[in-house]
Amino acid sequence: MNPQRRLPPYSKEFALRAEDTPFIFVGWQAWDWARRDTRRKLVLPPDSSPSEFKWLVVNMEIIVIDTGATDEALLHLSYELLRAGALKVAVIPHKVPRIGGLAIITREVRHAA
Repeated sequence: MNPQRRLPPYSKEFALRAEDTPFIFVGWQAWDWARRDTRRKLVLPPDSSPSEFKWLVVNMEIIVIDTGATDEALLHLSYELLRAGALKVAVIPHKVPRIGGLAIITREVRHAA
């Protein structure tokens, strides 16, 4: 793990609105969509890797808004969010037919018997 990871854009506002459902915008239109959106949000800038950032999402259910990202980028972001402690990642695709609709990815939790 890189100790020099920085927080993603909009992290200050994100922390102040802890009661709201968190959204993450990803893809080539991420900045435009985030600027117009008033919800609790973060942005994965285009041409950035999710592993460059420190995602403070422990025990959260995240909604990822795809604004034109590749499937690989969406999976990589979902993996990083789950690795950072998110409980669930729901991806709303830019073009629904591309991946067949809403994708929900959860982390496996094993309970001791």
